[in-house]
Amino acid sequence: MAERPTHLASVCVFCGSSMGGKPVFQQVAHELGQALAAENLRLVYGGGGVGLMGTTARAAHEAGGQVLGIMPDFLRAKERLLDEVETVVVEVLVVVDCSHCEISWASIACWASRAIASMPVTVG
Repeated sequence: MAERPTHLASVCVFCGSSMGGKPVFQQVAHELGQALAAENLRLVYGGGGVGLMGTTARAAHEAGGQVLGIMPDFLRAKERLLDEVETVVVEVLVVVDCSHCEISWASIACWASRAIASMPVTVG
């Protein structure tokens, strides 16, 4: 088994595919993406290219950061992956279903990230 990192390498960000209803949420999502890139922290998120997810990922990538999106396959028809929205190249892991998505998120959060941030989301 690989050795667990001794420093913070990634941050899992849980956020929505909408803009959250207030303009300040989009601004904060953009600033978070930039800050992660500036601190050389990989963004791990839901993989979407729209809403707060897309804003955060796009900002991190544009600032030179690493981005890993994890999305269940059935959501691809509803929420476009970031690399399908633009010609932005990010690492995307498409998993079978939500339980695999949660397992992947939990593994990354516990193993490599050890940090989770949350922004406004809707439960669907």
